[in-house]
Amino acid sequence: MEAFVFPGNGPSNRSAQNSGYIALNILNAVGAILFVYGMPGLFARWRHEWGGLGTAGLALIGLVAMLFGVFLSLLTAIVLPWLAAKAPDLMKDQNGPPAMFVFFLVAVACLIVGNILMAIPILRGRVGPRWVGYLLIVSALVSIAGFFIPRGGPDSQPSLLLSLFSSLQPLLLFVAIATLGFVGATEIGALRAGPSGTQDRGTLGV
Repeated sequence: MEAFVFPGNGPSNRSAQNSGYIALNILNAVGAILFVYGMPGLFARWRHEWGGLGTAGLALIGLVAMLFGVFLSLLTAIVLPWLAAKAPDLMKDQNGPPAMFVFFLVAVACLIVGNILMAIPILRGRVGPRWVGYLLIVSALVSIAGFFIPRGGPDSQPSLLLSLFSSLQPLLLFVAIATLGFVGATEIGALRAGPSGTQDRGTLGV
């Protein structure tokens, strides 16, 4: 959403101090916290079916949600407005500190690998509908393709293609996770409402 509400190739001095931009990043952080909070429930529903690869994928996706969704969003909402006001020339450098490149590289690598590892047990028919697994694979491919899209400075002409790719990857991931959560909750509700009235807790995955 941020890529379309505030289009561009990076935060500029003006957008970084915009109250809407700050509020949107705070909402991103809150959403990411809720996302991470729900991940253990997603694991518990199919705790035996995920296997080692699927569990590792869930852990990586949770890690990326904390890095990008929580840490980076709060950094953008708290530090960048102050930086734009006190040192506007620094905002023109889109490279940032050298460690930031390593941060993005590691986080995106975890995101790609996490999507693929999560997709494996789903495509094998052990967890949720198979189309969710394909959605995760597409999400990983979009993340890879994002590396090859040219980027300009913060004040350059906004790139619609870059904005699309920036929003498409998390959208696909969120749709996949939300679908798994809905399917898991629906199946548990159906089991609890079964003829016997009670079910084994191991069968319910809780």
